[in-house]
Amino acid sequence: MPLALRACRRGLALVAAAILVTGVVAAEPSPLRVGEWDLEQRAVFAVAAAQLSADVHFVYMAGSRLLHARSSDGGSTWSIPQIVAAGSTPELAVDRQGMAHLVYEAAGTSRIEYRSFDRGAWSPAIDLSASVPGKPAQMLVPRIAVDGADHVHVVYWTLWKDQEWKPGSRTAYWRKPAGAARFEPPILWSHSRQGGNARYATPVVDPSGNLHVFYATNHHNSHAVERRVRRRDGGWGVHDLWSGHLLTDWCIGAAVTTGGVVHLTVQSKLNDGLHVFHASTRADPATRTLEHDFGPENYETFTQLLGDPSGDLWLATGHLEDPDEAARSRAPVRPNIGMWARYSSATGIWSERAPVSPPGAINLDARRGNHPRLVLVNGKVHIFYAEKQPGEKWRHWQRRLGP
Repeated sequence: MPLALRACRRGLALVAAAILVTGVVAAEPSPLRVGEWDLEQRAVFAVAAAQLSADVHFVYMAGSRLLHARSSDGGSTWSIPQIVAAGSTPELAVDRQGMAHLVYEAAGTSRIEYRSFDRGAWSPAIDLSASVPGKPAQMLVPRIAVDGADHVHVVYWTLWKDQEWKPGSRTAYWRKPAGAARFEPPILWSHSRQGGNARYATPVVDPSGNLHVFYATNHHNSHAVERRVRRRDGGWGVHDLWSGHLLTDWCIGAAVTTGGVVHLTVQSKLNDGLHVFHASTRADPATRTLEHDFGPENYETFTQLLGDPSGDLWLATGHLEDPDEAARSRAPVRPNIGMWARYSSATGIWSERAPVSPPGAINLDARRGNHPRLVLVNGKVHIFYAEKQPGEKWRHWQRRLGP
């Protein structure tokens, strides 16, 4: 089995981004501006869409504040942004009733906070901080999902603020039952079979409405991706541990498609450097099988996976360049840009990754949070992204991908 098995888009669209591996040229709409704001730096954002309407929610950073704008026409027009909180790295989800749920790192603290948006107003903040006792801790990069029964799930990485951070490193998990005012007590996960520690996590919901949480763990030199399933009825399902090699931070992209097939994209370091891969359980439900190697990346790369109603998969990546690493690396340099690719279920082939912006523009200036986001809006795949043209300020954009 290969070692990789154990690792885990103002203008006209670029022609190369429109040509799929099937040889069919897919006409793509021109990008649409998201709102009218300009930002000096750190265009970190989150976006989520309602399943049964054209409502789209967008939260972005402006300095140390988080602002919220809303669209009721699928992203064509946007409301005037309103301040929500002081914070960073926001993440959004929308439930079946149209209520938006937000988590973020609270500014000036080590807290993770949660708020909900209903009937035109945001709720007061709820503190969702949890850590291993013993030392001050830092909570990083929360993620949020709402399952098929409207239960809210939050995960994040919590670790000690100390040189010896590993003993206090855990994946924190919180759940708020549908309609409840409070979250249940948190759970702190570590490497489940050997002790050790756990790190960041990615939650996704399958077509049946069940939650799947994928998180990175390790014990000494033993690294893994673990999956825990929580059914929409609240009960726990399968727990998998897929051994492998060290993954870069926040690189797990995941999707669960019809039949319970798990798809993962990760970035791991092989003998010739860092690579991004797609693996799935299509061949064996208990085993990750390598399906595609996207090639080398010379620095940490975020990945997101999205499955659409046709069964196709979509990948978004965001690469923030490290100048020192670029000077040392022999791998291709992708300087602070976002990219996307599509897997055709009809052909079983991935397209080449294509940049979301034209040459000269950049999409990232922060290690966490302003990477491209894939969202289903009215059943169509949209990509939202930050962009800075030379000599201009940061702006947010969106574009529909594919047919």
